[in-house]
Amino acid sequence: MKVFHGTTLIVDTPLVGVGRKNLDFGEGFYLTSIRQQAIEWAQRTRDEALIRLQYEKPNNQICLIRQELIDKFLVFKEAILLNDAK
Repeated sequence: MKVFHGTTLIVDTPLVGVGRKNLDFGEGFYLTSIRQQAIEWAQRTRDEALIRLQYEKPNNQICLIRQELIDKFLVFKEAILLNDAK
């Protein structure tokens, strides 16, 4: 399964303990299987994303809260610049 993380930074070593605690599922590393959704997350400001997420249709949001899951199952493949994303 290919998953995406929407951010303005390259995250080749994901960590569960560095996220914000006030997100949907609390602190963790958030992913989605929907590429366009990750692009939209990366383009939004932090506060705007928190507000909009309450009103959008269901999505494929995944939150990993155990570092051993990330270490065992996630492999960094590539970073895509937003201006190159389609």
